[in-house]
Amino acid sequence: MDKVNRRDALRVGAAIAAVPALSAPQGARAQVRPQSIPAPDKAMEVQGDTFSTRQNSNPLETKVTAFTTVSPDVDASIRFYRDVIGMSVLSDTLLADGITTAPGIGHAERRHVILTMPESAFSQTVRILEAPPGAKPIRPRPESGPNDPGLLVLEGGTRDPAESYHALASAGTPMISPPRYYYFRNTMWGTDVDSMSYAPFGPGGEQMFITASIRSDQKLVRSVGIHNGFGSASITALDQRPVNAFFEKALGLKRTSQMECYQDNVSELIGAPPGSYFLWG
Repeated sequence: MDKVNRRDALRVGAAIAAVPALSAPQGARAQVRPQSIPAPDKAMEVQGDTFSTRQNSNPLETKVTAFTTVSPDVDASIRFYRDVIGMSVLSDTLLADGITTAPGIGHAERRHVILTMPESAFSQTVRILEAPPGAKPIRPRPESGPNDPGLLVLEGGTRDPAESYHALASAGTPMISPPRYYYFRNTMWGTDVDSMSYAPFGPGGEQMFITASIRSDQKLVRSVGIHNGFGSASITALDQRPVNAFFEKALGLKRTSQMECYQDNVSELIGAPPGSYFLWG
């Protein structure tokens, strides 16, 4: 983790999407940290990220326009996003010859489905590509856990977490836990986050967060139906610095704020061990 004081770290920031940096539990950190602590009589350079204002954090005005998942059962994925989440099928076609040279999904005659959320300014497109025969889910549970780097999570909203959870549970959707309450204070933005979330998995193995604000004074997009689609993403990383560097070098994005979390209910939400410490940006 960055060599910054925890309280000072509350003033730091994030890139385009929420980028949680998951560190080891405190016991594991205690075994590693002494190796990097200099002698007390030596000057130590404080290392950390430089954080940007929201106005300067996205010079190319980059934004999420579509979430793509590769599914071994396209019909099951359509039923999930259409009948459970509430999206509409915009197109259901077969890939043509020569459309891409990407291995696996680039083969002709594979299905290519696009869904959108009707009457929602928040939702982005969800695209389903047919997986090759015999393909395994993208990220199956319980074989993988929150310490696996590179996980991208679709983030969506709901008007009521209990109503949403009941709808997905009734459809047999795999989930880590029931909705969990969590609270963050972002001192840089002066914003309190007071929410409930849970983490379901789509038919392709894709993970998502479904979140509801439980405060009435936050200016959030409200759902017309139970869900309002997906509008942002989270990326799990054991070290946030290479993630920050990638997005800044590739897209010009800069981290703008950061919040710390050591609540066990959030660990339960994502299947992390109790006592885990997170940075959310």
